[in-house]
Amino acid sequence: MLSKEKSVKNQLLGFWRRHSLLCVLTGCLAPAALYLLLWPVQISPQKWIPLRAPALTGVYEQNHALTNISRIGQKYLPGSEDIAFDSHSSAWFGLKDGSIWRWSLNDNRPQMMLTLKGPIFGMAFDSENNLYIAAPKMGLMRIAPTLETKLLSAKEGGIRFGIVNDVDVAADGSVYFTDSSCKFGHERIYNEIMEAGPNGRLLKYDEQTNQTTLLQDGLHFANGVALGPNDAYLLVSEMTRYRIRRYWLKGPKKDYSDIFKENLPGMPDGVSFNKKDTFWVALYTTRSPALDSLLYPHPIFREMLFRIPSMFRPKSKPYGFVLGLAEDGTVTYNYQDPTGAFSPVSSVVEHQRYLYLGSTVQHGVGLFPIEPDY
Repeated sequence: MLSKEKSVKNQLLGFWRRHSLLCVLTGCLAPAALYLLLWPVQISPQKWIPLRAPALTGVYEQNHALTNISRIGQKYLPGSEDIAFDSHSSAWFGLKDGSIWRWSLNDNRPQMMLTLKGPIFGMAFDSENNLYIAAPKMGLMRIAPTLETKLLSAKEGGIRFGIVNDVDVAADGSVYFTDSSCKFGHERIYNEIMEAGPNGRLLKYDEQTNQTTLLQDGLHFANGVALGPNDAYLLVSEMTRYRIRRYWLKGPKKDYSDIFKENLPGMPDGVSFNKKDTFWVALYTTRSPALDSLLYPHPIFREMLFRIPSMFRPKSKPYGFVLGLAEDGTVTYNYQDPTGAFSPVSSVVEHQRYLYLGSTVQHGVGLFPIEPDY
């Protein structure tokens, strides 16, 4: 009898333990599930179904051209996102800490010229060696040859710039630049990438009238900008749409926008023109199957990912990637680094048959000789 009572007692105790554990797990998991599904977020992601990513074959054939790329200024240039050359062939570098460095032909190392507030995202010279700066924390700026600094524009239409990203200057002095987000500031770039909304703008600044004009809004993370031949049009990269858009400035298509290159194999960042026949495009990273097949088509998963602490979020794959495009959008150069030794590539500029590669995280600037027959 005692044995039977003991058996029943053990069964009841085991039942209680099992269900206690279940209750504890339910009590922990239920709030976590509710948090992932319902906690308010700062983004409003929209559904988008990308085209199937092109395979890394053919014009995008995988290669290791950039794997052993040379570097310059490793001790002095951490996080140099963009590079520009003045009329004396001196190289200027804009760093993530706001410092601007110059490397003259006769110097054996770069010299720091000045420091601005916040990171430097884009730079371009005009014909008189005025340096125009895309400074996301401040706005569009100009640095004179005397190093006198002036804030030119910080808003348009009453809307402050969130992420002033890149800039280029036309022969007539008109300044064209991008604002990646009219919703989020540069400290919240991740928000804009996860929302992937039409929050970007293409703008023009007129030095004579001190007026900023909106050319096009509704862009998806408007990033790099580059004027084309004879300033007839400009290109602007839409990072979260894997494409490059063209905006016409002259001719019968003036003020019209169309797609220059669709369905790229990665996220386009900086764009530059070599003033002859090639647009250089820096791809920040390659396409992610999870992003294309799950996160973009299903906004709820982007909201859930946004609620996860940043330390647990998946990171983009390190991959160095640079493309050269002809004036009709044909791929003419394809340089890659699957190892990601120098990545992400945020900008690429051609000067005297060399490519200068900028990066937001790498130390130094990549230096690569252009090889037409690679």
